Amino acid sequence: MIFVSGCFGSNESAAPYQAPPLDPRDEKACYDPGVTDEAFESLAQNRLALAECRKKHANVVGQYNRIRNELGRKEN
Repeated sequence: MIFVSGCFGSNESAAPYQAPPLDPRDEKACYDPGVTDEAFESLAQNRLALAECRKKHANVVGQYNRIRNELGRKEN
């Protein structure tokens, strides 16, 4: 016969975590300049829009990682 004590449920309940709000600039959808007849101008605008979008993504991922690290810490 095998007994597994780790399966016993805990009576402790965790308080729900409310993540801090994102920076409003990072909440906005990324700008898509589209394509016009001027290929080089469109290319430049799209590259700038992509760089801005990547920065927003990095900000959101950074905030997520900070929250994850905070939640993972246990005070003794």
